[in-house]
Amino acid sequence: RLEATGGFVSTGAVGDPAELAVAPVAAALGVRVAVLASAAAGAVIGGQDKLGCIPGLRVGRSAEDLARGARDAGIVVGAPVGRLADGMRRMARLAEGVGVSRLPRILAPLTAARALVPGTAAVVVDVPTGSGGALSGDATRVADAVRGALVGAGRAAHVATSAADAPIAHAIGTALEVAVVRALLVGEGDARLRDRVADLAGRLAELAGVQEGGAGRAAALGALESG
Repeated sequence: RLEATGGFVSTGAVGDPAELAVAPVAAALGVRVAVLASAAAGAVIGGQDKLGCIPGLRVGRSAEDLARGARDAGIVVGAPVGRLADGMRRMARLAEGVGVSRLPRILAPLTAARALVPGTAAVVVDVPTGSGGALSGDATRVADAVRGALVGAGRAAHVATSAADAPIAHAIGTALEVAVVRALLVGEGDARLRDRVADLAGRLAELAGVQEGGAGRAAALGALESG
């Protein structure tokens, strides 16, 4: 059994590349990170699409791949495969077809599934709200449902909502957002995104037990500033 394992899930927002940035920062703090990236939802570009624009990167990851990557490399981010991928794709397609893809009763189970499948002991979930978020409706309802599923499954969980009335990053698009994340990880990038990623990665490090309570954000900022 691996120690200090953690995952991060976001319901997504326009121009928000935090999903790809939180994992490496948490890994730099000592968390063994395994993440299932999101699929596209309406106008919100999914993490899977962003990863897919990186030449030579294999995006599809089985449960065994996730465990192996967390063990050997300390971090793995990918897309679901097999029956899980088929089920999530069908559910998302059906919801999109009948115009309910942004509703809480659809996003909550999809988000909980992505958080639970990697099998990490600690999970941080972010639910962006506002005109730019993938969610349309009561964010508290989604947060409570996801938190209940995670705690019921024995996970240490932190589920938060965040404002997404405007793009988080200064660029929108698959390759552009990957470039934004790269700049952030080498000590550059804008302050708003840096603070957001530090908050989320720091909280994950605290939940995973590699940082004392209240110390995670400062440690994450230090990791980002050091590149």
